[in-house]
Amino acid sequence: MPFGPCAATAPMFLTAFTRPRPGACLCLKNGVCNALISPSMEEWGVTQHLTEGFTTNSCRRPNSVARFRSDAAVRQGYWMTFCAPERYAAARVLRAAMAVAAPKPLRNILIPSLTFHRHKMWFNSQAPRLSGWSVGMTKLEYFEDTYKFASTSRVVSSTPDATSTNARDHVVVLDTTIVHPAGGGQTSDVATMTLASAGDRFVEFKVTRAKAVEGIVFHYGTYVCLPGDSTGYDLRGDENSIEVTPFATGDVVNVQIDEQARRLNARIHSAGHLLDVAMSNIGLGPGLLVPTKGSHTKELAFVEYSGKLADQHPFSDKQALGAALEREIERLIAQRQQTQSAMLPYVDAQKACGGRLPDYIEPDTTPRVVTLVPGTPGCPCGGTHVKNTGEIEALKITGVRAKKGVTRVSYSIPGMQDFHNVQ
Repeated sequence: MPFGPCAATAPMFLTAFTRPRPGACLCLKNGVCNALISPSMEEWGVTQHLTEGFTTNSCRRPNSVARFRSDAAVRQGYWMTFCAPERYAAARVLRAAMAVAAPKPLRNILIPSLTFHRHKMWFNSQAPRLSGWSVGMTKLEYFEDTYKFASTSRVVSSTPDATSTNARDHVVVLDTTIVHPAGGGQTSDVATMTLASAGDRFVEFKVTRAKAVEGIVFHYGTYVCLPGDSTGYDLRGDENSIEVTPFATGDVVNVQIDEQARRLNARIHSAGHLLDVAMSNIGLGPGLLVPTKGSHTKELAFVEYSGKLADQHPFSDKQALGAALEREIERLIAQRQQTQSAMLPYVDAQKACGGRLPDYIEPDTTPRVVTLVPGTPGCPCGGTHVKNTGEIEALKITGVRAKKGVTRVSYSIPGMQDFHNVQ
């Protein structure tokens, strides 16, 4: 997306901080982007080149806003401010600038750790180093089969988790994975990894969460000893006193995800998509309410829509809207419609999604489009989904809220904590 006019054209200044913290934050406010960059950049002398990178890639010079903070919670680093009215455009410029500004060591630290949360862009300057930037993107096996609960993968890297003081906490990267990382409103899978040929290495890696950045899935977890470890570890002893050897690059591991959690997460996520279909079917499609974001976890499930119904609209009554949605969703579930997902060229994906795609999807990509009900617009999505709508079983609308031009519809399905409490 192109940048808007930039008010400031003066050179950028960098100011150092004094206190450490594992993470860093890049905030966008009023069209201005502040980037906190790791001090390790100085090791490669890239400060000037990074400035040139922004100029080259954004056709705008960075703003001259740079300020000192002595906050103990802020990591050593540098503030960098440049004009960027839209966060995804800011991310592209930041990535591109780093790509031309520094050799591979810098890119290995910063680029793989860039993520978004609302109007903030976070990166961890202690992100795991990979053995080389030639490492390809992780193949996502759950794209092909939601119900593949076990798989075999090869270890790309296993590095200590810099955010933890526990030496057994590591971050593992695989060549392929069945573990769904947190994202798109869906929670991360949990899993275990064990060596396919253990020999005398009886060790297990318990994955507590996973995160995808720049196409690479990082599995966060802890190594534990298994009964039969060659060290002679006694289950009655102190397990933490035993030294554990992490996975090595090239190791083949068996990956097993929590099947019950995967099935529930898929049903919750698909239910959110089915809610979108129902909204359109009762006459509240994108012409009135446009879906913008959602949460699809067992603790909280909702879809938010940009727009608010006029007071005279029949569905401005929240109870009437909730009842109409439940009736339509009940009908769609009973039909047991077969869901579809496919990686499509950008133009084809546009057509499949009703004529347009969100701005964050690049034109030169092949997004994955999920369609819950044949004949209805699909949605770009990287989540796990049911094979047919009947697997959702039932859906209850737990609340409708309209505030400041945003309508939030909350829902629950069997297996969620609040389903049986809904009247």
